[in-house]
Amino acid sequence: MLFSKILIKDSEDGYALASMLLLLVILSFIAGSVISIQYFKNQMVLRDIAQVKALYAAESGIAKVLASCENQDAIETSLNQSPLNIIFPDSSKTMVEIKPWGVFLLVQSRGKFRKSEVMRSAFVADIPSSVFDNALVFGNRNHQLVFSGTSSVTGDVIVGQSGVTVGNLRNRTSPIKIPVSGKISRELNPDFPIFHSFPFEQQITFYEKLLRHEAQINQHQAMVFVQEAEIRSKTIPDSINYVFVKGDAHLNAKIQRRDIPLYIIVEGNVSLAGITVLEGLITIIAAKRIDVREQTFVQQGILFSKDSITIATSKTVSGQFISPVIHIESDAFLTYPSVVFSTPLSSFPLEKQEIKLKSGSKVEGMIALISRNNIEQPERIIIIEEGATIIGTVFSDNKVTFDGTINGTVVTKDFYFYESPTTYYGWLRGGTIDRTNLPTGYLLPSGFTNQARLSVLEWL
Repeated sequence: MLFSKILIKDSEDGYALASMLLLLVILSFIAGSVISIQYFKNQMVLRDIAQVKALYAAESGIAKVLASCENQDAIETSLNQSPLNIIFPDSSKTMVEIKPWGVFLLVQSRGKFRKSEVMRSAFVADIPSSVFDNALVFGNRNHQLVFSGTSSVTGDVIVGQSGVTVGNLRNRTSPIKIPVSGKISRELNPDFPIFHSFPFEQQITFYEKLLRHEAQINQHQAMVFVQEAEIRSKTIPDSINYVFVKGDAHLNAKIQRRDIPLYIIVEGNVSLAGITVLEGLITIIAAKRIDVREQTFVQQGILFSKDSITIATSKTVSGQFISPVIHIESDAFLTYPSVVFSTPLSSFPLEKQEIKLKSGSKVEGMIALISRNNIEQPERIIIIEEGATIIGTVFSDNKVTFDGTINGTVVTKDFYFYESPTTYYGWLRGGTIDRTNLPTGYLLPSGFTNQARLSVLEWL
């Protein structure tokens, strides 16, 4: 009996020990799980902090570079020294690259902190200088500014010593008094901005080298069509950065690029039709004509033609359109920050430069014609028809025929129109300019101010 009691007691002790061990295992597992959860939570928090610090480093790098670009010489220096490496006191760092993007600047900053890395890209433009606070800057020192018909200006006006007057035109009513609601300043040499073209010309030179196949590029990132090509959404892999087309190109595709630019280089004409969507860092470079029609949508891209561009899409577009001749049809709407830019090209047999906005068209941004001050040739002109609207800036170092509406600023060397048998210089016959309706925060393309004050135009 005693032996039996001893066995029962040992059995109970063994069961209790096993229970205790099992309990310890369970508690250890729970404790380990809690510790693991806390560890992973801590790692996630640290990773999030590192991600935020990398983001701040990327954006701070952009801000630091913009602050250093105080004038055009400083911008040129930054372009030549790019990319720039910046280290911050918290050990985060970034590599900032600044380069021309059409008439804007593109700044890309790759922030790093520990193992986290964040890329930020932004388009950069100029805060307008004080000369653009005026409604009208009339730069011809030898002509009077003459108001006729229904023309009017709301805002300040700068003219030469010849001043301002009113005139009579056949079949048009004449103003009883000078229709300017603002201050008129007569200056011996009107403060006419000069376009500082170095970054822009650097970009145009690159485009022309691509057309001549002289640019240094990675051949593994390029694809070539030896004849006329139709480019669809799946035609261009993400690994391709350069597409060369020997003949004409027809785009009917949805293409998006955010970090690495895509260049489509066409030796013939380009047609954008169907449901074409181009978003981000995309540049189309054409040796001949570019037609933007039907349901084409462009956002942030560049269209460059050595011949001409016609914009007749029924969709709203936003981008840069660069060519000696640009026509904007009546159903086109270019949203901010669009740029319509006419410029002579080194290899272009320049017969004329022309930007024409037809009645019913609308542009938010800048219309600019740079002709190197070739005033005597009437083929260098911006034509804004009655019923066309611009919200932003019109700039011409040559002439403007103006009958539409501008909510913003006009800076021009001269006004011009022809009514048989007379040619009129310095006359406004029907256009209206209202500086008070320009939205706050409006930015100019880089190069139109001496003392640059750069600001982020758009984040990508």
